[in-house]
Amino acid sequence: MVNQSTLSDSPASAEIEVDTPSVYDVSPAPMYDIGDEVTYKPVGGPTSHTSTSIGTITKVLTQPGRAAGRNVNASEEDPRYEILNNHTQKKSAMYEKNVLGRVSDGVLP
Repeated sequence: MVNQSTLSDSPASAEIEVDTPSVYDVSPAPMYDIGDEVTYKPVGGPTSHTSTSIGTITKVLTQPGRAAGRNVNASEEDPRYEILNNHTQKKSAMYEKNVLGRVSDGVLP
């Protein structure tokens, strides 16, 4: 049995709510791409007093995988970069925070 008072109280046209993603729901894309020549801190964090290096990004990981022969726990929010050092020709797996910027943007050691 249907309650008539409920039907008469409801509006004739119901609003439909659409679940649209907020700008806060969208994962940020990695800041750097394969082939970018970058300046980075191979040891310590971006503010460490260690030397900087220049290298070329050879792989961008946005999910768990392997980079530079290591297992890395990358994600869309925390990507990892495999960087080939221009001087030593060795590969390293780096956090995005350790990459200081693109050489083409004027970021030099």
